[in-house]
Amino acid sequence: MPCAPLRPSSGAIRIILQPRSFLKAAAVIALVSGTLAGGANSLCAEDRPSPELVGRPKVTGGIVVTEEFNDNVLAERTNKLSDAITVVSPAFNIEIANESTRWNVGGVAALGNYATYSEQNYRDYRLYTDVARKVQRKILFTGGASYAREHEDASSIEDTDRRDPTVFHAARAYAASQFRQDRSKFQIGATFDDFDFLELRDRDRDRFVFTAGVRYGYALDTRTSVFVDAKYDTRHYDQSIDYEGFRRSSDGTRLTAGIEHSLSSAFRAQLYGGWLYQRFDDSRFSTVSDADFGGEFRWTPVPGLTVKGVVGRALYDTTLYGSSSYLQTSSSMYLYKWIRPDLRLN
Repeated sequence: MPCAPLRPSSGAIRIILQPRSFLKAAAVIALVSGTLAGGANSLCAEDRPSPELVGRPKVTGGIVVTEEFNDNVLAERTNKLSDAITVVSPAFNIEIANESTRWNVGGVAALGNYATYSEQNYRDYRLYTDVARKVQRKILFTGGASYAREHEDASSIEDTDRRDPTVFHAARAYAASQFRQDRSKFQIGATFDDFDFLELRDRDRDRFVFTAGVRYGYALDTRTSVFVDAKYDTRHYDQSIDYEGFRRSSDGTRLTAGIEHSLSSAFRAQLYGGWLYQRFDDSRFSTVSDADFGGEFRWTPVPGLTVKGVVGRALYDTTLYGSSSYLQTSSSMYLYKWIRPDLRLN
């Protein structure tokens, strides 16, 4: 796994362009008062602290101010209402690391303020901790947990008649391990997500989702590797029967196989395909059985410039009357350009 790129240094200014749904676009000028440490996903040689810093806490933080414009705040086909949104995002991270272990604890917030339609204002935050431990050179263990206040805006399909954000709390945890042996790489992991909606009208959406998966990869040569992936998930609703009289809990599996290939040191791509299956407790809901596919690429045509594209499918639950879920195929494109060591254009 390649090492993560270095983050902007203290006092960095970043200019970010962020395309949004419903023809939104944001031009962002962010003044960052410190670096934000990445999660404990890798312990590359380049990431290891110098001997004199081993065991010492590294405290970092920052704040990002984003200006957005939304030409359809309520996501309606007619009577579209536009507004400007200011989002203030403070963050902090405390990292303690040594030669084999890295531990992080921190928090981040997103405080959104609409210029005209203040009923759409939101106050999101997330507190987290994660740890990674490397055993010898072949085994890596990772784990973490977080607690967040999040929201769904008016574009959510769940509540077509409401004009204010849907607020919920989310508690998440994960654990994973990775083992390498010659050309083989074996990964196993599990995640747990618990969603708790605050308003009475949304209480039948309270649920937890447990997912477990395994992945085996094999390097054919230095540029090409193949892999197979299997996942199982269970989605359990706190209320066995929702307000409309449906049983929405379900169990599902996803099986995929794919290939990763590097055309050069500047271009790497991944493609995969397979099948997904989801069976619902309520016999009135049809079982979802459909193709699963996706891929991504990362291209660095010149130093400091990175282009990334992603395509994927996901099955989302819904509490709309008579519907169990919807299958969404999405694609995205990202552009990252380092203008100078402390200035990046997204």
